[in-house]
Amino acid sequence: MKISMIALFKKHITFFIAAAMAFNAAAQKKPADTIFQPANVLGSMQKVADWQLSKWDTGGFKRHKYDWTYAAAYAGIAELAGISKDKKYENFLLGIGNDLNWNTGGNRFMADDYCVFIKIKK
Repeated sequence: MKISMIALFKKHITFFIAAAMAFNAAAQKKPADTIFQPANVLGSMQKVADWQLSKWDTGGFKRHKYDWTYAAAYAGIAELAGISKDKKYENFLLGIGNDLNWNTGGNRFMADDYCVFIKIKK
């Protein structure tokens, strides 16, 4: 079965027209993405923090509260405490400080016994 040049040309033209139409439809302006709006970011931060606080509340801490591995969580919760109207995040961190008597771990010369967070206010 031989395909004529005209038939082959028609198939290619049809493909390119369909591709151009699909590209044009995809290139149309879409509504602005709202995921990075401040209220949505705050909501996501609160969901994550609430999940983590719930896990610690029901399952306890797997390591000492001063362990360095908690530093990222504490830092995120501290940032959230600064922008959220809900005081539970600040109260949680104050509770950690009180539980540890505002002290580091038992070995002053072991970096793993330190969980340090410094916030610089502008």
